Amino acid sequence: MGIVFLPGALTGVILAGADPPQTVRLQIIAVFMLAAMSLTAPIVSRPPPGACSRSS
Repeated sequence: MGIVFLPGALTGVILAGADPPQTVRLQIIAVFMLAAMSLTAPIVSRPPPGACSRSS
């Protein structure tokens, strides 16, 4: 997600005939969803405790 992506998508949806306030809300939801995925991915993908320890 970049600085150009969201304004470009916002403009495209508005030009397609959507309501501008609703479009802005959807864009904000999309940003929060991407942030939530970025925060939870490392937690979910880490190995369980003790899985990487070597037994001597």
